[in-house]
Amino acid sequence: MQQNQHSTSLNNQQVVQQSKLFHVLDDHSLTFHDLEDIFFLAWHNKLENCTQKIDGSFLWFTYKSSMQQIRVARSNKEILVGGLNRRELFQKYSSKFCIERGIRQIFDMAICSLDELFFNKGEDEDVFDNGKIFFPVEIVYPNTDHTILIDSLNLVFHQYPIINSDLQESKISRQHELFQIILDSYTVWGKSINNFKIHFPIKTIVKSGLEKYEILNKFSNDLSNLLSELNLTKSNTIEDYVRKRMEQYFSNHTRFISSRSDDTIKAIINRILHVKGCRNLTYLKQIVKNGPQFDLSKYIDNKLFMHKMLQPLENVFNVYAHQLLQHIDPVIKGSVTMTQINVSNVINDQQWKALDAIPDEFQIYTEKLKSVNNIIPLEGVVFFYKEKYYKITGYFAAANQLLNLKRKYLTKEI
Repeated sequence: MQQNQHSTSLNNQQVVQQSKLFHVLDDHSLTFHDLEDIFFLAWHNKLENCTQKIDGSFLWFTYKSSMQQIRVARSNKEILVGGLNRRELFQKYSSKFCIERGIRQIFDMAICSLDELFFNKGEDEDVFDNGKIFFPVEIVYPNTDHTILIDSLNLVFHQYPIINSDLQESKISRQHELFQIILDSYTVWGKSINNFKIHFPIKTIVKSGLEKYEILNKFSNDLSNLLSELNLTKSNTIEDYVRKRMEQYFSNHTRFISSRSDDTIKAIINRILHVKGCRNLTYLKQIVKNGPQFDLSKYIDNKLFMHKMLQPLENVFNVYAHQLLQHIDPVIKGSVTMTQINVSNVINDQQWKALDAIPDEFQIYTEKLKSVNNIIPLEGVVFFYKEKYYKITGYFAAANQLLNLKRKYLTKEI
């Protein structure tokens, strides 16, 4: 099994990056040839370590042999301090909300199940390096806050490690192999521990026939058409695409920019993309007509602006991601009908009209989803490609964001 490669010295930022699954389009270093390659491999069931992504709550876990203790983490910060023990996790979820929703009890049951599975196993000290290597498990449980509603308790294991120490690549590879050996040795897969059904990493199988060739050909053509509008080719990266889109956008605002508009636009884009050595915001505001009509600050670290720049590409990508996911049979099935009803209720909620202004995100995610019929029982897939783990979720992200907007802006619960 090919392993994720890590540098021999990891700083906090690198740990943070490793604990994050990239959406494919979030990695702007990927080329359009890469996008084609990913879909080709997916349709032919050749993506490495490709497993089903379930709509649950992620929990990173490790075993600290010196304390004979399972420790868990829900955030990068917790990973960096070595995780939480059972008592600390219990305290974290001690709020009235967590108790009433049963969240504290669910997480407590989960850590007890992990303890039963991994406590004092012969190889564990090597696998977890005394609490320095974390592996992810997904807790899937009945929870009205989840997008896809599941009516059973499940623990779904994944295989990609998170490193919280300075380790040589050979040791990382060995420990990943040992973790695989432990998983392979268990006879609990499909059985229950503390009411949780235990699942081995759920391998993705795309069921398809000759139609995949037509789908892949259409995807290739749609990418070519998208790129030709910007005079780009498939050897260009997603960052190249974003740059071209930004150049077009800011070229329509040249009346606010200095006479050296091309250089200024490039400097602005470099700042938005955090290119090393880029000009700071204070300097850029001095060479543009910064004000209410053109506030440069609103473009910096603005996820919505970045989303708008990616939107034409996202629209194409999601059509084909959706088709791919429709050809995968989810092992843990949820109530997609109820999810469709919930999202439809959000979109048609009259409370939006009572707000001073409808949030931009509402329109973006409504347009991105297109139809509640695009919501399917499977959240997506996770896979390993060019030294990183990625996820493809199709229209799930838009449905999830719309439900989050309901909780953020409106008073009534779903």
